[in-house]
Amino acid sequence: MRPMFELAPCSIGAGFACSPASAVSLNQLYDEALETDAQLQSARASLTADSEQLPQARAKLLPQLSASVTASEQRTELGGGFPASTGNSNG
Repeated sequence: MRPMFELAPCSIGAGFACSPASAVSLNQLYDEALETDAQLQSARASLTADSEQLPQARAKLLPQLSASVTASEQRTELGGGFPASTGNSNG
């Protein structure tokens, strides 16, 4: 009988150490599986990448527009033996 009394505190302590199981709905489990499934996330990323290929292909066919503006000013003054020069340039 003595071993039974020695095991009783251990089994009671183990019972308190275990937390009660919380109820989880099937929808919660399904949603969590969708969020953590690597294969599903890979398929979603591939679908997103594939759906961008058509707009990128169309963009190459559209007209391209570019603009450039440049302004320059150069002054040269002659006098005194050496020409004096000043200038501005903006782009």
